[in-house]
Amino acid sequence: MKKIIILLMSCFLLSSFLHADKYAGEFLNIGVGVKARALGNAFVALADDPTAVYWNPAGIYYCNNLSFNIMHSEEYAGNLKYDAISAIYPLDEAKKFGFLITRTGISGIPLTELED
Repeated sequence: MKKIIILLMSCFLLSSFLHADKYAGEFLNIGVGVKARALGNAFVALADDPTAVYWNPAGIYYCNNLSFNIMHSEEYAGNLKYDAISAIYPLDEAKKFGFLITRTGISGIPLTELED
């Protein structure tokens, strides 16, 4: 009987870890680029545009022209703003230079203070 109680208690305690907050860390899964987001962020093997700097830097090799990408996204009813700028500059046929700048910001959070 003791073993059954311990087993049940263990199941209940371990199942509590399965419950996750609705928005915990979801902002880290936004991704960069409309093409990638349309594919459900399954873009690592296909990355062949300026967003390759984010998804798979080896994909920069397939960009033969100067190209850039600018993205702005608002998530969670406009509370979280996500911006990304990426570009690829081909130095020659085998060498490319790419960069990516991302920004995540939250605005409009009311300041609350404790009164003495």
